[in-house]
Amino acid sequence: MPDKPCPGWEYGYHPDAAVVLPSRAADILADLKQHPDGSEQSMRDTRPFHKTMFSGLTPPSFDHYAGHYRGEILDCLKEARVKLTNNADPRVGFEPDWVHNSMKKTAEKISDILFEMDMLQLEDPAVPRDEFLVKAVEHSCEVFESFLEIHPYINGNGHMGRFIIIALLGRYGFWMKDWEIHQRPKEPEYSECIKLHRDGQVTFLQRLILQQFV
Repeated sequence: MPDKPCPGWEYGYHPDAAVVLPSRAADILADLKQHPDGSEQSMRDTRPFHKTMFSGLTPPSFDHYAGHYRGEILDCLKEARVKLTNNADPRVGFEPDWVHNSMKKTAEKISDILFEMDMLQLEDPAVPRDEFLVKAVEHSCEVFESFLEIHPYINGNGHMGRFIIIALLGRYGFWMKDWEIHQRPKEPEYSECIKLHRDGQVTFLQRLILQQFV
């Protein structure tokens, strides 16, 4: 049991959040654009970027909320469950002791996708660019939704999910016009498309992403 009560965490309540988070997100994106080919490990394990984004914005004495998954053997993370609001999807938020293995499988899935896309680009360089984009979007939506369903962090999951999808598409030169790491896309369309994808209706989220390249 932790020595202190487990505090909730809303990074937006921190007085510096409105300035710090957009600045940090912009720095991460700029670095990503400079080194898109080196993004695989960052996609496989977003914890270093989560720490970069949210360090100093966590509750006092709980700095480890930034950069660590739920279920890790740290105060208030080992048993941390996702608190659902009235309108939340009950499928979101794996049990804390499932998070590690689920994220390991997600990391393996990302590597498989990148290998497939790299080989497609290498073996068939004449494949039409728009067809390659559609394939990349299909894969990125799959990983994005899976990550959000696991909900590995106490907070900041949307930021890291968007980082993954931006990094995956950016690896192949597709940079989204409006989606950002920090700023949540337009609601309610954003959340509705994610839920529909989770329901097996995948075209809605894919179309939402493809609109970024029109």
